[in-house]
Amino acid sequence: TAHHASASSKSSHHAMTDLNAASKETLMKLPGITEATADKIIESRPYKSRDELVSKNIVTKEEFGKIKEHVTAKPAPQAASK
Repeated sequence: TAHHASASSKSSHHAMTDLNAASKETLMKLPGITEATADKIIESRPYKSRDELVSKNIVTKEEFGKIKEHVTAKPAPQAASK
C-alpha cells in the first residue's frame, strides 16, 4: 500500500506555480482560475510578489485565498551586471 498516494493538504510540498513563468494550462489547474483569469495573469506579468494578483485586480481577495498556497512570483533572472 502506497502512503504517498493520498497527499495531505497540511504538508503540501508540491511544486509552486510561478506566476511569471507558468503556462495558461498550468494556471488553469489552480482552484478557481478560469481561462479568462489565466489570460489576465499572463497579460499582467511580471509580478514582484503574488499579492499583486489582488492589487492589480486580477483576482479577488477570496479567490487569492484559495490559490495563495499554490503560487509564487519568482523574480525574473537578472542580467549579470558587469
